[in-house]
Amino acid sequence: MRDGLGLPDISWHGERAWQPDWSGDARLLAVARCGTGDDDVVYVAMNAHWESHDLELPALPGGRSWHLFADTGNEAPYDIRTPGAEQELDNAGKYLIGPRSVVILVGRANDPETTGTL
Repeated sequence: MRDGLGLPDISWHGERAWQPDWSGDARLLAVARCGTGDDDVVYVAMNAHWESHDLELPALPGGRSWHLFADTGNEAPYDIRTPGAEQELDNAGKYLIGPRSVVILVGRANDPETTGTL
């Protein structure tokens, strides 16, 4: 458990936050890695299914919000952002992951110099 954020070092998720599906026919899995102190939280979701799925994202403490770093379901150049310039998600509680794609989100404090949301 990270003292500063109150989150576990590593947590597993499915379509619903904190509820991974470990069954043999599951095609979606996500993992969150919590840094130390003021570090970012990194969330990686992998969808091996041929359909899109709504992900329920874990809530972040301490004024942090989810920012999109990469989504392999998007066309270039919208599939990846420059590190540190990720845009905040409009709906911080959910994200639609496309078929057969990987999404990487960064949970961090908002940067007043970063403008625009997704």
